[in-house]
This record gives sequence, C-alpha cells and structure tokens, in this order.
Amino acid sequence: MTPQTTAPSTSVATAGTLQHDAARHAPSAWAPDSESAGDTGTGMDRPSYGMPADRQARIAARRAFVALKLSFLYVVDGLDDHGELKARVRGAEEPIELWALRAPVFAALTGDPAQQRSHRQLINRSLESMFPAASSQLN
Repeated sequence: MTPQTTAPSTSVATAGTLQHDAARHAPSAWAPDSESAGDTGTGMDRPSYGMPADRQARIAARRAFVALKLSFLYVVDGLDDHGELKARVRGAEEPIELWALRAPVFAALTGDPAQQRSHRQLINRSLESMFPAASSQLN
C-alpha cells in the first residue's frame, strides 16, 4: 500500500469570480458590480459629494459667514457689561442669527461718536456682503 499524495487544487480564477470576490469584500459604494452597490447603471444612485462648483460655493459662503462673525465679535469685544450679547454673538451659527443681533449691537454701542460710526459701518459692510438685497434696510 502506497500513501497517496494529493496535489494542491489548481483552480483558475476568471474575471467574474474576481469581480464577485472584490464586491463581497468591498464597501457597497466601492463595489465594482452595479447590483451590489444599488446602482441602476446610471451612476445616479451612489452617494454624491457634490460638484466642484457646489463645494466652492459652500466654502465661499462659509468664509463670508466667518468674516461677518469676526466683524461682530470685534465690535462686541469692546462692550462692557454686555455678557449676554457677547455670548449670543459667539453662539451664532447662521448668518440670519447675526442679522437679528444687529439692532441690539447697535443699541449697545457707546462712547466716542466716531468709534460708534466706524463700528456701525464695519457691521453694515459685513452684512451687505452677506445680504446684498437687504442693504437698504441696514441704515
């Protein structure tokens, strides 16, 4: 009786089995076959991160908001005894929140009339850049 040796199986992988194997281990958004990704063949069902122009527009809007908020922070930083107003400006997350705070900030401005005027102009210019259609309501 002679011991039998078994040769290792030599199976040939086809492109279909490799694609199936990759789809099984890859996240669904990266899957090479359209069925596992939920795609109908158009590419429209996959998650989208927006077009480059959309992304640039969001970045520009965020930069404008940051500039607006920095203007408000600069003006309220010089105010004494207005802790709540300062906190509301710091906590603002949307441009419309700062728009709503413009009147309380203007009312809180005290001191030198020239400095008041420069602070008002700074805030008005910042608001005009964010809300160009409402520039007539700023004065």
